Amino acid sequence: MIYNFFCSNYIKFTLIFIFSTTIFAQESLLDKANQSIYSSPDESIKIAKHLLHTTEDEKSIEAVNLILAKAYFIKGNYNNSIDYVYKVQQVDKDFYPNLSFEAYLLKSTLSHLLYLDAQADIYFLKADKLFHEHSISDSTQTLDFKLSLFKINKEIERQQNEKALKSLDSLSNNNNEFKKNINFYYFKGKALNNLNAYNLAELNLDKALELNEDQAMPNTFIKVKILLELADLYLKTKKNFLSEEVLIKALSEVKKIDNNRLRKNIYKYLSSNYLVIGNKENHKKYNNKFLKFDEIVENQELEAVNKLYNIVVNQQEENLTFKKNTFFRYKYVAIIIVLSIITICMFFWYKSFEEKRHYKSIINYIEVSRDIFSKNTLPNKVKIKSKPKKIIIPKETEKIILKKLKKFENSTKFTSKEMSLAALASQFDTNTKYLSEIINRHYGDNFNTFINKLRIKFIIEKLRTDPNYKNYKISFLAENSGFSSHSSFATVFKSIVNMTPATFINLLKKELDNEKY
Repeated sequence: MIYNFFCSNYIKFTLIFIFSTTIFAQESLLDKANQSIYSSPDESIKIAKHLLHTTEDEKSIEAVNLILAKAYFIKGNYNNSIDYVYKVQQVDKDFYPNLSFEAYLLKSTLSHLLYLDAQADIYFLKADKLFHEHSISDSTQTLDFKLSLFKINKEIERQQNEKALKSLDSLSNNNNEFKKNINFYYFKGKALNNLNAYNLAELNLDKALELNEDQAMPNTFIKVKILLELADLYLKTKKNFLSEEVLIKALSEVKKIDNNRLRKNIYKYLSSNYLVIGNKENHKKYNNKFLKFDEIVENQELEAVNKLYNIVVNQQEENLTFKKNTFFRYKYVAIIIVLSIITICMFFWYKSFEEKRHYKSIINYIEVSRDIFSKNTLPNKVKIKSKPKKIIIPKETEKIILKKLKKFENSTKFTSKEMSLAALASQFDTNTKYLSEIINRHYGDNFNTFINKLRIKFIIEKLRTDPNYKNYKISFLAENSGFSSHSSFATVFKSIVNMTPATFINLLKKELDNEKY
């Protein structure tokens, strides 16, 4: 009898021990998955998927779904992020307010990034309401800070930079602990950069990087975003070597999180950087990569927009089933139709906005390229690697030829089809070797590239200032600028401006049409 009692209790204690050990192991894995989201999302996904198959606890399942949603968001995979975050919608907010709060904020972020601003505002208001109406076990101050930063980020995206800075100052005045937060300095640096306060912006972005590196597990996602912001700042301040340096670092870091959206932006900045300093080979290399990933990201976002829109519509339709009154049915149907119209309009507006921004970016680089003809006006720290001097040219002769080149730039003689190195040397009363050497030395180009740049600059100026030119055929533009054929003009134009003449003219027309309104 004593033996039976002992065996029975031994089995009970063993089962309890095994159960408690399993729970502890699952919680440990859950913590590990949560900690790895921003530095190693693939590892988080692997652990979380394992937990989904091994746990039956409702709260743990919801927590795992949220981890998966966040990890896929960090990877830029909005499709999968939407799948998992909307599984968290089954959470009872009265029992698990923390999970609901985080899910609403992520839904709001996804909706905003996919151009459903009205829906994004609805989710944010739900998160705000949940925070104020329910007792949340997590630090109230931390969650309040998350809400505040969410608002501030939205202000910055809407170019309300001064308002964002006031909000950040208010946060830091109320609690100095906020000054230890990476996002605090990142958002401050971003807002200051937008306001062209470059020195202060750089200090805040450097501080954000420093705080991130001091963490036990640095946040790779925010690090890449900070590096991109610094690259933008260095491009604006013509510190192209520094821009290249931080972009190469960002390219190395982004591999850890495999985010195509961030990778696309890195390639875009690298392409722009090399365009400004005249490194054609690297400009072409990274521009091709940018175009490739731009298409990939655009297709992924279109799929995510459709998925999110369908989820919103289905939720609206489910709500309609609870409404017996015909008036309410029509009202919600109208809301769905309006939402669909807004979605479509926002999508096309965004595409138009991107085209306009691309046009302005090109114009900006063209403006910069005008100064490339003068060695003294190149960006700071940019040095053209010249070949060893093989020809010794008398200084006085060099000055005279340079003056003649300046006059030549301001004329339209370069539009002549008969223009050649020999012809120009003859006009300058010098020899071809002297002229070729001086062009290489002071402009960083050979004679043909030098002439082609002048011709493209000339035709772009005509397109921008003379309305008639926008309606001329490409063959006329080619002939008018001195090119021998339509195809050679188009090839040179694209190599310099990074788009075809037809695309450039269309963008220019759109810009002028918008200015009329």
